[in-house]
Amino acid sequence: MRVPKRASRKRLRAIKNARAWTDDLAVIEPNRLLVLVLAEQLPVTLRAIERFDAEIARVGETLPDYALFRTLPAAGVTPCSPIARRLR
Repeated sequence: MRVPKRASRKRLRAIKNARAWTDDLAVIEPNRLLVLVLAEQLPVTLRAIERFDAEIARVGETLPDYALFRTLPAAGVTPCSPIARRLR
């Protein structure tokens, strides 16, 4: 699922024009560091998701009811994977 360019431009413009909720460094700095640390963890998390997806696909094929459950909505490959790939 791609975000239309118009929506992206609108969001970027809103971000650029946004006002800060606070200028208190005791609030800003810990949260800035938290965002940086979480961003550093993304590649490891994405690799872990890929490993889980591969293992689920491998093991799922061996289960007798796998074909039935695979036809259910949101079963099998989910929209999360394309979203996660774009975060790289």
